[in-house]
Amino acid sequence: MKKPYKIIGSIVCCMMVTGFFFSCKGKGEKSNTDGVLSYLNFSESDYSNNARGHSNALSILAERGYLNFTDSKHGLEIGTKVRFYDTLDAMLMALHAGEICTAGGFSHSTAKYLISKDSSIQLAYEYNFPENIPETDVVPYIAKALAKEGFAFMLMKENEGMRDQFNAVIDEMQKDGTLNQLIQTQITDVINGAEILPIKTESKLERDTIKVAVTGDLPPMDYVAPDGTFAGFNTAVLAEIGKRLNKNIEMVQVSSVARAAALASGTVDVVFWTRTNVGQGVPYMSKIIVEGEDKAAMDKLRSGVTNDRTKHRSVIAKKDMPDNTIVTKVYFADYPCAVMQKE
Repeated sequence: MKKPYKIIGSIVCCMMVTGFFFSCKGKGEKSNTDGVLSYLNFSESDYSNNARGHSNALSILAERGYLNFTDSKHGLEIGTKVRFYDTLDAMLMALHAGEICTAGGFSHSTAKYLISKDSSIQLAYEYNFPENIPETDVVPYIAKALAKEGFAFMLMKENEGMRDQFNAVIDEMQKDGTLNQLIQTQITDVINGAEILPIKTESKLERDTIKVAVTGDLPPMDYVAPDGTFAGFNTAVLAEIGKRLNKNIEMVQVSSVARAAALASGTVDVVFWTRTNVGQGVPYMSKIIVEGEDKAAMDKLRSGVTNDRTKHRSVIAKKDMPDNTIVTKVYFADYPCAVMQKE
């Protein structure tokens, strides 16, 4: 039985980078590089410098049996290389060419969708969480919370009014169960084999129009069919938001790396997704007394955070948010994952 712990003080900290360095041991220098879908406010070196905290959280989950590697020859390793890719297609091409070890920077849901469509790749690792980790099992409880990342709409800072309208609708959709239903039918069911279908959006002449950037780089959450048809979760969520706001929604496809430029130029009013920890309220216990094996693990978690925690949280929370942008509440959250080629 785990010994009880004593909380001396606590803060809310949402600090982790989605993704971590993944070592493909014995694979050569080129394949010892992790591919990551580009962040809008993080360079490759920024990613490398801030990834330790997240790596530590996931390595603790692995040590406790909550994270399993597909191949025992592979594992976490600080110091391997990272290469950013501007589109999902470009990153997957690099993976198949043997230029990178893993392709990541996306959610577990996207990883599972990709392997369902390509029999030559597999999950690099898989989560093995019970339905609930008790708060008394303090280290894995915190590590699990810190590992998760949210997805939210992004807008320019001067567009706070529209941000607030989106937040109100997200709250409504969460409370009445609509959002969970869409996640089930448009993400979970699709991963399990259901077809992604086009969703009809209402359009009326008397309504104002909100232009929203979608990328197709995070299927099935953000999906665009090969023929350019908008379909699936992004379309369903935006159709519901448009109906509740009494607005027309016009979707504009841009590349992942062009999201900020499309927003800043006024080409779009809203970006469908940005990776963020803002608004999740993930608990981080700043001063916890633990004993035995938990003490070493807690020290490991803390070692991934700079002494200036306020600055560290700000940097990490805005890793995919350029200056003068704001985000809505999180509408979907998931754990990070990566895919790799089968042996």
